[in-house]
Amino acid sequence: MTRKHQWRRVLLWAAILTLLSSPFLATFIPHREARSKELSPSELMAKAAIYANKSLVELNKALVLDKPDAESLALDSVAARDVSRALAERAANTPDSGLAGFLRKAMLAYADLANASSYTMLATPRLYEGLIEVQKALIALKECKVDKYLELYEKARTKLLEADKPLLEALSLLVSLNESYLLSPVHEEIAENLTTSVAAAAKTIEELERLYNIVQSYQDAIEKLCQGQKPSPSRLQGLASSISKLNPGNAGPLGYEEAEALSHILSLMKGQAQCNKPGTSSGSGTSSAGSRGRGGSGAGYGEPSSDD
Repeated sequence: MTRKHQWRRVLLWAAILTLLSSPFLATFIPHREARSKELSPSELMAKAAIYANKSLVELNKALVLDKPDAESLALDSVAARDVSRALAERAANTPDSGLAGFLRKAMLAYADLANASSYTMLATPRLYEGLIEVQKALIALKECKVDKYLELYEKARTKLLEADKPLLEALSLLVSLNESYLLSPVHEEIAENLTTSVAAAAKTIEELERLYNIVQSYQDAIEKLCQGQKPSPSRLQGLASSISKLNPGNAGPLGYEEAEALSHILSLMKGQAQCNKPGTSSGSGTSSAGSRGRGGSGAGYGEPSSDD
């Protein structure tokens, strides 16, 4: 942590201790007696950090295909949104200068953190459900069952897109969050890790969507390859160019499955290319289909040494 961050946190804690124990508090929080049962700003900020940590833990579970606690997340998503709203309201009634100004900026930072956590908790169960279904779809694609892949992915796609929107909302809040106004290095670490995990989840969906669009666009060419037939040169070239732009490393927990499917398609394309060489037997395309997923890196993604 920089010396500037340390000094800012000292001022923030000074603001909390001074303003919340001073009669001056009544000048910017009206009806003090009526609000006596409400949580203090410091308590609300602590709750925001707790919800951020829970959203991080549950999202990371989904990103390794471990089922998150959907029921608990639904309740906590609402609670985190309430904390965010309460902090924003307190900040609106707090002066923006002096020690009070530091407290105001801290409350706004934690309001954004709680709001991002709410969006993340809303997205996580749908993300997990979608990834589980896409895993089945990728296995079908590796087995050259293109119709089944498209059918399974289209069912999973609804869940992925339902997760994608709140994930992007959360990411927008997190990347603009001024972490120097968080009151603890631990809270700063939580915010940074949550940003990284949310970005990874959004990138996973983006990568899977790109593959889906390619398979949908080149379904005819892939099916011909699977049947040992040769697509037109232009379709082969377009398919190869599109596959080269994929990066299974961005597919998160499904990176290996995506790489395996791409490796099989690329091996079929290689087999067809060998068929066109002078003196090469026309049966080589079919034999290459029988060795799917072996010896290939799948668009630059190295597969584990073990086989299925």
